[in-house]
Amino acid sequence: MSVITQPDLEAWVWQNLQTLRGVTCWEFTAIPTNPWQTENGPWVYTHSIQVDCRARRKVAAKQLAEQARQTIVGLLGVPWSDGVITDATATEGPFWLPDDDGAPRYVTRWEITTRPST
Repeated sequence: MSVITQPDLEAWVWQNLQTLRGVTCWEFTAIPTNPWQTENGPWVYTHSIQVDCRARRKVAAKQLAEQARQTIVGLLGVPWSDGVITDATATEGPFWLPDDDGAPRYVTRWEITTRPST
């Protein structure tokens, strides 16, 4: 039985979002989905990622969330060292969730599917 290494999707997404000032992201689950017999290759992972977009004004935070969305959707089919994104679906948001101090923040939660790029 071969060992399947979890792809570092969080690092790949962050590499592409880091130029957007005020954006943070983190992965809160990564689940192998039927890793040995799939129609898309030898493994498939489903990742859940949250992207937080902060700015000084609410409208700017919302615009930043849209830029982040476009960036993530633009990664579909683009290979990186660990694989390729085959699907990216916003499961929640972007929704208004100000920080505890009232600072503007929009949050989007994503379900992103990956597989090997070969």
